[in-house]
Amino acid sequence: MIPIKYGNITTPGVVITADDGSFTLVSGERWTPPFQTIADPSDMEHINNKTTSKYNFALEMHAKKVKVKTPYLDKELYGVLMFNRAIKGCESPATRSYQISIPEQYVAQAQNGQVSVLYEYYDCGKLNAKSWVLWLSDVPF
Repeated sequence: MIPIKYGNITTPGVVITADDGSFTLVSGERWTPPFQTIADPSDMEHINNKTTSKYNFALEMHAKKVKVKTPYLDKELYGVLMFNRAIKGCESPATRSYQISIPEQYVAQAQNGQVSVLYEYYDCGKLNAKSWVLWLSDVPF
């Protein structure tokens, strides 16, 4: 596994803050990932099935609880953010830099206790690997 060295939030007006206050990621600013999970490709196969319900598994792999401010709501959403390392030998733009995008429809789906999940994936042979995953909801995880 290879660390991904940079990241950016491409949706304007988004701020992601760790629950523990250890980091803040702001749209339009390039940043170095504040953490990366211990997940490997076999772990991610586990998460590919029923992705919306796998945030507890992601936390076991050292994902972080976050608060997410978007331009679409006046209040922050709760989140679980997972930054994965890249699989060696599988090169694509998604393995060079995390590019987080949060479309409005995913924020709308995260209302009334529902969970919305966003991610960026890349092809690696028979595996669709995810470079990052973000679970969102209007209630705490």
